[in-house]
Amino acid sequence: MGQGGMGQGGMGRFAAGAPNPASPIHARGWHPKIIHPALTAPGNFNMRTPWRHRKKHRKNTEKNTAKQHRRKPLRTHRPRARHLEQQRVTVTGCTLSLRRGGSGEPLLYLHGANGAPVELPFMTALAGDFDLLVPEHPGYGASDDPEWLDTIQDLAYFYLDFIKHLGLEGVHLAGSSMGGWIALEMAVRNTAAIRTLTLSAPAGIHLKGVPKGDLFMWSPEETLRNLLHDPQMAEDAIAAMPEGLEADPVFLKNRSTAAKLLWSPRLYNPHLYKWLHRIDVPTLIVWGREDKLLPVAYAEAFAKLIPGAETAILDHCGHLPYLEQAGRFVELLRGHVARETAGREKAGAGPKVNP
Repeated sequence: MGQGGMGQGGMGRFAAGAPNPASPIHARGWHPKIIHPALTAPGNFNMRTPWRHRKKHRKNTEKNTAKQHRRKPLRTHRPRARHLEQQRVTVTGCTLSLRRGGSGEPLLYLHGANGAPVELPFMTALAGDFDLLVPEHPGYGASDDPEWLDTIQDLAYFYLDFIKHLGLEGVHLAGSSMGGWIALEMAVRNTAAIRTLTLSAPAGIHLKGVPKGDLFMWSPEETLRNLLHDPQMAEDAIAAMPEGLEADPVFLKNRSTAAKLLWSPRLYNPHLYKWLHRIDVPTLIVWGREDKLLPVAYAEAFAKLIPGAETAILDHCGHLPYLEQAGRFVELLRGHVARETAGREKAGAGPKVNP
């Protein structure tokens, strides 16, 4: 079996993490309104409704408004989605930019190499079910750039300290691409505070004979076309690219950190595959079937290496399931957590305890 490797769900030359809404970073590349306007549509607009149907959707909604007001209000078992609050938290001398919101069991989401410059719809949705925490990694965006940061393993130990510092227990840990790799490195070290693991096209291993994309070599246009399966979504993003992003200080900071962490070995840890058998929490692996960065063969490889891991392969989806099929991604994560909860309750088990 090979070792490990890949890149983040949306890194490339658009690895932006601007905390300032006025920055040109928010007008390009990874701003959700640029990737696909439908992803940030207001109101009760479904995350999975194609942009080309948005006007029709609004027209039908307005037409039926009066009729809907005459009906008994719809009931739902889901709490209302909540927006996240921007916070600052200091752990072991490193201050992070943290988005947090919602209530319930803690869900820690680790972003990929593109950073986490804005609140995305899937985050808002998950805050309706969980106490959602979305930090910007050390070296990214508005977070500190500590001298000790050299490897993905450094971030794994840091986030284990982060969990302890905040007093979190029974954490549902999720990560995309590079963030998924960090989550894996955490789980092979210590799962005492981790209840479930959800991975969206994670990096971390390498498969011989399975060629993958190279984010560091792609042009901006190639990056978008290769990460996004929907060609119209990619072309809309390309058409909206402003000039000057590559001189933006936050872009340069994010890009520098990504290179430090992912350049060599290229997007993987040659030893990680040997220790994935240590992961002892329910694990879900989500992958886009048309992923051009990291082929879907990696999903099967991870499933074989992680005991009891489940896989969900999404058709018509590239490397960014949480963007291209945000609604489905949220459903899968919720279902994964619900199955673990039901199993734990049936067994009469309590929180995980350190041996």
